[in-house]
Amino acid sequence: MQQSAVGQKDPGGAAAAAGLQVGDVITRIDGTEIRTMTDLSAAKKSYTAGDTARFTVVRGGQSLQITVTWGAEPDPAASASQNAQGQAPGGYGPYGACSA
Repeated sequence: MQQSAVGQKDPGGAAAAAGLQVGDVITRIDGTEIRTMTDLSAAKKSYTAGDTARFTVVRGGQSLQITVTWGAEPDPAASASQNAQGQAPGGYGPYGACSA
């Protein structure tokens, strides 16, 4: 099973502000089970910038509840520019999640 783990985050972004950490495994968003990146992508479509959601994450074997205020989607042109310069993009959407 491919889980949804936080891989990178913008230090000034929504994930950092909420307290998500690299390596956190997202298992639920507002009660919706998240098992794959497809689940995560589908769940995030229900939210817009400024909405809040309760994330359930596993960190170090413990389950935690974290309230996240969704940020704006990253600018695709900025991500393409980062990739062209050999920099990692800012993760997946406003919370910086990636596969683990």
